Amino acid sequence: MLDEVAHGVDLGRRQVTVSRRCQHHGPDQAVLQCRHGRSFFRLNRCRPVCPAWRDGSSGRPARRAGVRSLWCVARSVPLCPVVSFRAGRVHVLLTVAFPVFALIGIGWLGGRLRLLGPHGTMALNGFVGWFALPAMLFTALAKVSIAEVLNGAFVIVFGGSMLLTYVAGMVAARLMSGARLAHMSLFGLSASFGNVGYMGIPLCVTAFGPEGALPGTLAAVLGAAGILTFGLILVEVDVQRGHGAQAARGRVLRAVLRSPIVQAVALGAMVSALRIAVPEPVMHFLDLLGSAAAPCALFAIGLFLSDKGLGSARREVFVASLGKVLLQPLIALALLPWFLDLGTMWGKAAVLCAALPTAANAFVVAKEYETFVEGASGTILLSTVASVATVSALLVLLSIG
Repeated sequence: MLDEVAHGVDLGRRQVTVSRRCQHHGPDQAVLQCRHGRSFFRLNRCRPVCPAWRDGSSGRPARRAGVRSLWCVARSVPLCPVVSFRAGRVHVLLTVAFPVFALIGIGWLGGRLRLLGPHGTMALNGFVGWFALPAMLFTALAKVSIAEVLNGAFVIVFGGSMLLTYVAGMVAARLMSGARLAHMSLFGLSASFGNVGYMGIPLCVTAFGPEGALPGTLAAVLGAAGILTFGLILVEVDVQRGHGAQAARGRVLRAVLRSPIVQAVALGAMVSALRIAVPEPVMHFLDLLGSAAAPCALFAIGLFLSDKGLGSARREVFVASLGKVLLQPLIALALLPWFLDLGTMWGKAAVLCAALPTAANAFVVAKEYETFVEGASGTILLSTVASVATVSALLVLLSIG
């Protein structure tokens, strides 16, 4: 069952021998043995340990590489990109998830120590909602040529999973508490609006290389220009009820047009579509301002949790988090066979982006309207914790990397 391979593979400073090849899974499924003779690595997509892989000297199955053998090879040679990502995917995920926990944590600590006074959360959230977040959304859209990254099948799969999860979240909120439309909309937003910009794009680039930025960027645009704007409109419809149908429509339209988030999305889309060149100093200023959105929003979540906690929103937090990290990727997987090939980068990225935890922007909007604030903050925290397991499982299931 085994072929001896006479040639070596140069991975940098040292030579690594491709010492075994699995005929059962094809010629590409090689096993790398370091010069110390102790470490075996499986390449590409052969996940199960193949019974045909044997240690030629002992006849025993070549066991899966663990921490010790990874350390051994890491000392011997620079790992190839395939092996590096498969061995370190959990490390990559923790690298982008840890700052989320840390920022919420120091916000909570600052709140417990009363360092920012009683109105710290309101002031910080106001800064994010009126200045930092619009700048971030504008630059994200203005820098992208929509025509270059647009993939219709990806839009249907990822956008469809996001919209269906949003609707499911609204229905769940209605069934659980008989909530008003604003509460239902923000529940749906918390269950469907993923942290693509902060976590998704780095993961996609790590998994698929530089071209992975394309589906990650498109997913971020769909979230900001699509579900976030739609959710805001429904919240305003509920807020303006009681003013008569015609008056309410006018109030909703004015409120939506005055929203800095909607304005930023509209201006960014216009700049992208018309290919307007933004002066470099202006873009640098907006980049600097927008870079404060995510850390300040996460810090504000910690401040809020230190004072209010989750209150009675525990059940809603659990259901919304379940929708975000489980239901949405399952919907994406169900839609995938109809529009995309699971074996392609775009297909895998659609499922990966669908499984990301809730974005901090959901809390910013909830706090602005003082609706579902405990639920949004708790969902961001719980879904981020859960995503370490669920996204890691997806990386293995989809054989990404």
